[in-house]
Amino acid sequence: MLKKEWEIKLGALDGASKTYYKTGEVMCEEYFINGKKTGKSTTFNKNGNIATVDNYMDGARIKRIVYDKSMQIK
Repeated sequence: MLKKEWEIKLGALDGASKTYYKTGEVMCEEYFINGKKTGKSTTFNKNGNIATVDNYMDGARIKRIVYDKSMQIK
């Protein structure tokens, strides 16, 4: 089972959110305002290296950077 941490305000996600692999390593770090992703969202592979970095504005992804296993931008 995955573990998630998040903040809720007035019934909607609001603030930092983290999702963890079963092994305890961070899988994803995101930020929400009024239930919509906002700002930087980072996903990590099981080794702890960054896999993707997305930027969101009002719930819509506006930019994505994908990294390969050697941490080079694809």
